Amino acid sequence: MEDREALAAAGLDRREGSDMDDLTSTAVRWGDWLVLVDPRWQETAPEVTPPSEVLLGGWMVGKDGVAGLFEPNPHYVALGR
Repeated sequence: MEDREALAAAGLDRREGSDMDDLTSTAVRWGDWLVLVDPRWQETAPEVTPPSEVLLGGWMVGKDGVAGLFEPNPHYVALGR
């Protein structure tokens, strides 16, 4: 799955009229990874870690701070709109 397909699966595809500016609010740093969380997932407690099935995938961040290629999460389950 390419980055564009992962974004479309999360409802973030610009061609579908979604707001790409919201992408940064759904990406979180998780150790050496920058992971993309389904924006429809909500948790009331900010310290709660999103379950793996709401992670679209992520980018491994190298020691130089540069993110690698997007790696999709095979366990991702799209949430209802």
